[in-house]
Amino acid sequence: MSADAIEQDRRVQWFRDAGFGMFVHWGLYSILGHGEWAKWREDIPTNEYARLADNFHARRFDARALARLAREGGAKYIVFGARHHDGFALWDSSVSNFTSIKSPAGKDFVAEFVQAARAEGMRAGIYYSPLDWSWSDLNGVTSEREPLGWQDFCTNGHKLYPQEWARFTRYVHEQVRELMTNYGPIDLLWYDGCWYQSAEDWRSRELNAMVRKLQPNIIINNRSGLPEDYDTPENEIAINLEPSARPFETCLCMNDSWGYIPGDQNYKTVFQCLHVLLRVRTAGGNLLLNTSPDAEGSMPDPAVNIFKQIGRWLSVNGSSVYGCGLAAMSQHGTGFFSQPGILTARPSENRIYYHILRWLGKDEHCVKLNAKILSARLLCDGSPVSFRQSGRMTYLQSLPAAAPDPLDTVVELSCEPNSARSHWEKTFV
Repeated sequence: MSADAIEQDRRVQWFRDAGFGMFVHWGLYSILGHGEWAKWREDIPTNEYARLADNFHARRFDARALARLAREGGAKYIVFGARHHDGFALWDSSVSNFTSIKSPAGKDFVAEFVQAARAEGMRAGIYYSPLDWSWSDLNGVTSEREPLGWQDFCTNGHKLYPQEWARFTRYVHEQVRELMTNYGPIDLLWYDGCWYQSAEDWRSRELNAMVRKLQPNIIINNRSGLPEDYDTPENEIAINLEPSARPFETCLCMNDSWGYIPGDQNYKTVFQCLHVLLRVRTAGGNLLLNTSPDAEGSMPDPAVNIFKQIGRWLSVNGSSVYGCGLAAMSQHGTGFFSQPGILTARPSENRIYYHILRWLGKDEHCVKLNAKILSARLLCDGSPVSFRQSGRMTYLQSLPAAAPDPLDTVVELSCEPNSARSHWEKTFV
């Protein structure tokens, strides 16, 4: 392994162990309540959109309460949206007047967020979109005579306006410099929006080199046009998800929207959110679960409830999630769709965790794995579970008729050191 690879491994270890994080989408777009893409989707002129800032008060935004909910929900890190594609910065940026500090709110919300995350013992991540739908109009590159000129700039500005594009990228780099300089240690940088141009157009290598110089321990996602430290599949889990040495994080809407839409009440159940978390952990990945406060900064009640219930489950069963990863002695993904259970593992401790997602009543639950099991117990109360082994099947016996934990009853299996044999097979379950 190269020195660079060893250093990268060191940086990302906390992320691999964390397993679960909170994503926060909140900003000027929350006032409209049409989602974070409203300006683009509805062709809202920049000057009209900018006037929303006159009504950005955020009277009920409480960064400490948000960070406390994340901690109580079992998350180990929070990614806070400092600036989305609409260009409205939630900090005191010296290179923009389109900021929260210049709105009626008059606050630097990034500062509040980082301080709150630290106070609650959370890792602090910052979301930043280099894409900016407002910059070209607000800086005189396009004008009201070109009602969709800002869209042309965002998609083809590097070709249509090369000099202005160079000025724009300097602005982007300076905003990232501010975020990496003014708030102490930042654990994670979550880029988004670099679809229309190449990494060369964004000068991403130069940008990320600056970030790493300012924040030597930071990890960076793969959305600046460069692979960097980890991948970010969005709202999806591959049906044939395979194990990978490369870290990844599935980001997931709690309902159907990233940004606040009051009419979107199609929230996933706690059961669904938890099972997505378990599914990605079986392949060594993380879940970044999104929440979207309203215009004043209040968290929707369903979102609060989901985090609190997941947190209660993790307070008992966290050892089967945190620091866990591939259960390499089993068929990967065994059981997510057609079988009753799924596995996570702590190979260094010779522990395997069987998550029983569909209770079979008094019937024997069977686990397919290549390891010699020494003991088994329920995590929820520590009670022993009797078992027998035959070939690569382990049969759990004398279980109660009803699931001790209706969300997910976890059986901790201790195996004989060095008895686990890797047995990956291509599987679609």
